[in-house]
Amino acid sequence: MASNYQLRVLSFSQLLHGLLGITMKLEKKIETNPYISLTIVESVSLLLVGVLTIGFKPLGAIATSILLAVEDVRHPIVISYLNKFFPDKYKNTLFSLNSGVGALGEILSGIIFGIIAVKFGLTTTFLVAAIFLLPPIIIYWVVPKINDKTSIVSISSRKMHNS
Repeated sequence: MASNYQLRVLSFSQLLHGLLGITMKLEKKIETNPYISLTIVESVSLLLVGVLTIGFKPLGAIATSILLAVEDVRHPIVISYLNKFFPDKYKNTLFSLNSGVGALGEILSGIIFGIIAVKFGLTTTFLVAAIFLLPPIIIYWVVPKINDKTSIVSISSRKMHNS
């Protein structure tokens, strides 16, 4: 008979397998519009951090597990996006900088959120974390609209210049 721990591990691995399957099916959509993909991933993260804010322990454990899995889904989207839009001669520097900034962010967030947790409690910590997730969601939502407007303006200016 399987132990409770083994059932949890099996359930978690099946969840990860399902997330990977969904990601693979959505790969073409992710490639064509990484902003929408990143918006969805960050929104799911925001929702999961919101669940952590509630403080219900069984849901918190599940939300934390899924949150870690979501990060594994986000990373390839970001790498694919960076790989697609930057010239080859800058990629080594770009990926090195991306990795360094990510590591620095993890170190600083651990310190900052640790201080917040000690002074104000876990609920406030998760609330602040949720607030920090809002700017990327807004950026991923707004940037494509800005790009659409600039491409329309550049097409219009080219037509006027050619006339």
